Amino acid sequence: MGGKSFGVPNFRKFSLLNWGIQNQKDLNHVRLVRQINGLNLFYTAVALSVGIISFTVLGKLPGGQFLGYIQMGATLFYAQNLLLARLGKIRLVKHLTIHGFEWHLFLCAIVTGMWFSPVLLVIVLFPLLAALVEVSILMHLGIGLLQFSLILLVHFVAPDVEASIVNYMQLSEVTSVVLRVMGLFYFPFMAAGIMKIIFSENLRQRKNLKKTYTQLESAHDQLREYADRLKDESVRLRAELNVAKDIQKMVLPHEHELHVSEDLDISCLMQAADEVGGDYYDVLKASDGNPLIAIGDVTGHGLASGLIMLMAQTTIRTLSENGYKSPEKYFNRINSVLHSNIQRLKEDRNMTLALLQYRNNGVFRISGQHESVIIIRSNGESEIFDTMELGFFIGMMPEIDDYCGYHDFQLGEDDLMLLYSDGVTEAENEAGEQFGQERVISVLQHYREQDSKSIRSHLLRKLYNFIGNTEIFDDITILIIKMRRIKDVSGNK
Repeated sequence: MGGKSFGVPNFRKFSLLNWGIQNQKDLNHVRLVRQINGLNLFYTAVALSVGIISFTVLGKLPGGQFLGYIQMGATLFYAQNLLLARLGKIRLVKHLTIHGFEWHLFLCAIVTGMWFSPVLLVIVLFPLLAALVEVSILMHLGIGLLQFSLILLVHFVAPDVEASIVNYMQLSEVTSVVLRVMGLFYFPFMAAGIMKIIFSENLRQRKNLKKTYTQLESAHDQLREYADRLKDESVRLRAELNVAKDIQKMVLPHEHELHVSEDLDISCLMQAADEVGGDYYDVLKASDGNPLIAIGDVTGHGLASGLIMLMAQTTIRTLSENGYKSPEKYFNRINSVLHSNIQRLKEDRNMTLALLQYRNNGVFRISGQHESVIIIRSNGESEIFDTMELGFFIGMMPEIDDYCGYHDFQLGEDDLMLLYSDGVTEAENEAGEQFGQERVISVLQHYREQDSKSIRSHLLRKLYNFIGNTEIFDDITILIIKMRRIKDVSGNK
């Protein structure tokens, strides 16, 4: 946004009108505080000037002295309100201001002739002032009517009281004339001052709002421009992701590439949670003629994980064509390449990886760390083989040769083996329950007599029925290997 800020301007510059304003407040709060402070400043000036005139012109009369004392007390009262506003007591100050003014005027009316007082007419300002400081209009209209009724009651019901007050204050005809002259001078001045406070702050607020709207319009234009750029960038990125997704699909083994041995019935599937997945599998024939099966899982998913998956696939295929005969010999070289490239990419990622080499007569050699291997024997018995001790995470550190080992095992005729990613067992339903190994084993046992492709389809269907409408957060990879009839050493079935 180019460093622009919106809302309330900075009011740290010293000004009595701005006492009690905080920068985080909105424009309505600023207007209210400035109106309250403006009233108190205005009342202070009026009370002080009337007090000085009262002592100077009417100081020899009790009424003039009383009026002067009232005005000086009011001056201190309104000045105190400004200090309270400075302390942030705005809620208290707005009530003190309106109530103080109401009873200030009432006392002035008492000492300047009650029913005949020129101050009496100012009571009509009470509702207007209440609106100005945002307090109850009806309550302050009631206060004004109450004060007017009290003076009216005294005038008609107890005229002796009124006469006594007038005599005590020594309000002569000359004094009344002076008071009326003061009233004629001050009342228009007070009305104009109050209206000035109202309209100037409203005008000022409109200017600030206009400025804010202008800034917002400018920001909106910039955001729209940014949105257009992001839209174009999004289209470009989506196109790039689609290309990456297509590339990933192309490097995964095709159906005809799964026929690497007459002994093995193989079926595979990888479904990415994002546009580009981080799971990896491959089926190929190494340079010595033995089938090599790989499965891995890059941390996370998306473009970076897909890129690391492609690096692993390319490295493994390159090594398999260059005379590497045992799976455990692959890992340090694979790790070296991936660790270097991951550091270059500045990505905090690694991958699990397991390699299986088929050595005829149902014998497999497995090396590397990945998810457990699930074996279902032809009679329905299940075995779970843990790979944790056979390797280490690829790409996490420069050297892992000391952590790599291997294990040999054998499948019999019609035995079944499943390699998978954690997206299968950790898939959740709407209740947050995971699919788990037990359900996987149950499906494999139930459909074990079918071919690998049918078993894969049944497992995938059961998995998605379990997930339901829950969002899939991780890639799903399934690799099923089923043993066909095994030849003996002589080559006879």
